Amino acid sequence: MNKENTFSCYCTKGWIGTTCTTVDHCANNPCRNSEKCSNTMNWFTCQCSDGWSGTTCLTETKCHANTCHGHGRCHVRSNKPVCTCSTGWIGDGCEVRDPCFNIPCNNSGICFGNYNSFLCYCPVGWKGSVCELPDDTGGRTVLNPCKNGGNVFYHNENLICSCPKEWTGPNCEQDKDECKNGISINDTIITEICQNNGRCINIPGGYVCACHDGWAGNRCETDVNECDSSPCQNKGICNNINGSFKCYCEPGWKGSICEIDIDECQYVPCGIHGQCNNSNGNFSCICDNGWSGDKCDRRVDPCDTSPCRNNATCVINGDEYICQCLSNWKDDWTGRHCEERVDSCQSSPCLNNGTCFDSLPGYICNCKQGWTGERCQTDNNECLLSPCSNNGTCVNTNGSYRCDCADFWEGDDCSVDINECIYNPCNSTYKCVNTISGYECVNCTTMNCTNSGSCTDTSSGPICHCVPGRIGEYCEKQDFCFNSPCNPLENCTNEADGYKCHFHPCNSSPCLNKGMCMEHNLGYSCQCRPGWRGDRCQYEDFCYLSPCVNNGTCLNHNFDYTCICTEEWEDKNCSVYNYCHTDPCINSGICLNGNSQFTCVCNNTYTGQTCETFDFCYSSPCKNGGSCINGNTNFTCICDRGYTGETCETEIDWCASSPCHHNSSCVNIQYGFYCHCTGGWVGRQCEHDIDECMWSTCPRGSYCQNQLGGYRCRWKTKRSADMQLFRNKAE
Repeated sequence: MNKENTFSCYCTKGWIGTTCTTVDHCANNPCRNSEKCSNTMNWFTCQCSDGWSGTTCLTETKCHANTCHGHGRCHVRSNKPVCTCSTGWIGDGCEVRDPCFNIPCNNSGICFGNYNSFLCYCPVGWKGSVCELPDDTGGRTVLNPCKNGGNVFYHNENLICSCPKEWTGPNCEQDKDECKNGISINDTIITEICQNNGRCINIPGGYVCACHDGWAGNRCETDVNECDSSPCQNKGICNNINGSFKCYCEPGWKGSICEIDIDECQYVPCGIHGQCNNSNGNFSCICDNGWSGDKCDRRVDPCDTSPCRNNATCVINGDEYICQCLSNWKDDWTGRHCEERVDSCQSSPCLNNGTCFDSLPGYICNCKQGWTGERCQTDNNECLLSPCSNNGTCVNTNGSYRCDCADFWEGDDCSVDINECIYNPCNSTYKCVNTISGYECVNCTTMNCTNSGSCTDTSSGPICHCVPGRIGEYCEKQDFCFNSPCNPLENCTNEADGYKCHFHPCNSSPCLNKGMCMEHNLGYSCQCRPGWRGDRCQYEDFCYLSPCVNNGTCLNHNFDYTCICTEEWEDKNCSVYNYCHTDPCINSGICLNGNSQFTCVCNNTYTGQTCETFDFCYSSPCKNGGSCINGNTNFTCICDRGYTGETCETEIDWCASSPCHHNSSCVNIQYGFYCHCTGGWVGRQCEHDIDECMWSTCPRGSYCQNQLGGYRCRWKTKRSADMQLFRNKAE
């Protein structure tokens, strides 16, 4: 999406980053019981919720606070708590102190622990249970017979060699074949030394592993990150995998390292109306005349973009277009795109002196009295209303009428009796009073002023002076308007038996923004100027200039407008093409519109550009903390340490290979085993014989002879039939 002076990318599922070039390992939601999934350099890390553990938070924790007695870490295996003990502690619950932890053997003695006891092997010159006593050799020079770095120990006049782990034999002279016999790592015998199908080669004093491509390390245990050397060409994205790597190529490239340009032209993308031109990682279409589009699949039609506004007609004119604007008394537009409105009153459309007011659409004619019609073109026949009184004859004329009055009557409607008094037929002290078909001469002696009125003779005749509240020539009428009973916007007129208020709403100028006020029987109405609307012309007409393009419908609001777009267009003015209008996202995916394409947001069970690929990892098939990797037709489980199987369903039995020697019992523990040794043996696998003679266990007068798994006492002088004292191996 373009913004001012910058841009932002909306990435498709599986990619993140400013330019969507980083693989999103969290896209398929691998963390099942987790508060957060975080992308790392080449993988992901799950922040598990309370009660869950494992790589993908699938291992349920059922440990209690004191399961490991505060000396180890508790976790669940096969729904049972298992302790991984801290250094210095042993036992299923880490409840036993390792007897060799504090190195009880002095003077470089070697400690062999067996659960709750230990045995010290002392170097030459020392003896005692913890090698604390000097052992005088009587001045003899002890030659070291131990080869290949073996250490010599002297005890009871016997020399013992402690060999390095790569050598064996009485004098450490025999090379161990590690490739055949295995090696010891953390007191665990490993028979498959070279991992990941590496080949083991025995050498004197050790071994070497010949690793396959993609693996390194002394035991081929380290995956080589081939992505460090950027093997993927042409902006391909490298994803390191165990023992290898995979390149995700940019569109237009293929090959194991994205080195092969795809010739898109072989698929004839430009159709029959264009020529395809292949280029590195892309292609372009050179369209024939009259065709356009990225693939020359759209005939050139200059009217496609609906350039003509205000309901004008677009007409193709060669490679261009012409807008035929509406031009009538209601709509009159001009300009290249018919965007300029012509003042409808310019042509003086109102006839017979009618007043023209420009409006949208068209214009309004305010006709003079006697004329009607949209343009004031029709004469009103006023004679139909019999306007002439007193037997007058009505004669209709253009825009008006004429009354030919009978004798003794005059006036426009023959309602006025001819006033003979205008000829002053009476004397100066008399007043002439007109009567129907005649007159009378009166003065104050003959004139009766009613309702307490007073009469005064004047040079023009008698006049009645009425008291307040009375009117009329003889004060004969009540003045109903005397106390101003009407509202401020009303005019009061006296009637025969009361008064009448005449409302004039336009007196208060209710029409805003130069709108014209027009009074009528129901009140008033405002004729608004172009660009304004509302009962009082109080709202701006935002739709006046037709802001909605591409056949959008404009709706006015108080302070803005809304465009109702067709399904192919969106945005405020219907100016942005809607790539989602064809519903391209399948399997309930949600479509997000972009600048030049669409993006599908898939539900948990599908992935892909249009959500077309099923997510085989959705049901979390990998057990015991295994991580699921989705494939095209199936899934692959990467098992947590200690488990194996297609779905990591099988717990590895470390005791299956019988690693404990000399009839010792084997117990599975996390990531390994523990040997309970029989009497006479010590060591991680009970492989070391205990020299019981170091503790002087034989009676006085005999000497001790150590044997494998036990010892024998011999008398220094022959005695009766019982010459030897044996100690069996079970003691």
